Amino acid sequence: MEEANKLIAESKYKYRKDYLREGERFRLILQHYSQEKLSEKLGISRSYIRQRVEIVDSLIPEIKALLKENKIKFTQALTISRSPDIETQRSMLKHIIDDMKAVPPEEKKEDG
Repeated sequence: MEEANKLIAESKYKYRKDYLREGERFRLILQHYSQEKLSEKLGISRSYIRQRVEIVDSLIPEIKALLKENKIKFTQALTISRSPDIETQRSMLKHIIDDMKAVPPEEKKEDG
């Protein structure tokens, strides 16, 4: 429990843009606390916690790598993580990559 409290304290300040690491920490903390209690302690929503854990638990390694490198958006990774199987995840990733290639660089800058 002491380790969980330490992780909670660190989670308040670290990893906000490292979605996978944040999700891994949340998963560890959730071994000792409910999502509701963790949500209260950190001042964040339960869905925020659930989404980070979901991408850690559900994404295939190649998609995790692209997210870590900021080559795909968190929302894209989250959508893919809800796919039922590996082949569907790979297919969805291919569509995202194909769409990114189709958008001219000047449009990407304006959007992002």
